[in-house]
Amino acid sequence: MNGGRRAWPVFLGATLQIYALGCKQVIDVDEPLNIQEGESGILRAPALASPKDGAVITTTDRVTLRWHVVTGARIYSVEVSSDSSFVDIVDSATVDTTFNRTQSLQLGKYYWHARANNSVGRPGYWSEMRVFNRRYQSDGTPL
Repeated sequence: MNGGRRAWPVFLGATLQIYALGCKQVIDVDEPLNIQEGESGILRAPALASPKDGAVITTTDRVTLRWHVVTGARIYSVEVSSDSSFVDIVDSATVDTTFNRTQSLQLGKYYWHARANNSVGRPGYWSEMRVFNRRYQSDGTPL
């Protein structure tokens, strides 16, 4: 390997298939090959940072959801649901940062996940799902 590049012999009239970083590109021998991470491939799922799985949120403020950067991401999608199948989405956003503040949420259990979208808008894989609980006393003060 020389400078991160590899060369393989390709015979005239052959079709070359390359799989790398979750992408596939099929080319003819006469075409130039240009593969860039995040352009044509599916981006990896972001690693979630906070809140931790099972966290109990005892403030009346909106919840800040955070995740780590994904190389090649242009924007991120985040969803909050009242069910683990994400059928009942209670909040969703598309942001160009690695965090999002939810809308005001009722008391209860919520599930969330995030995914990166590449420069052409193609969505990547959803992250793992996490759950958090909003809990207060009947007078509105934290537990």
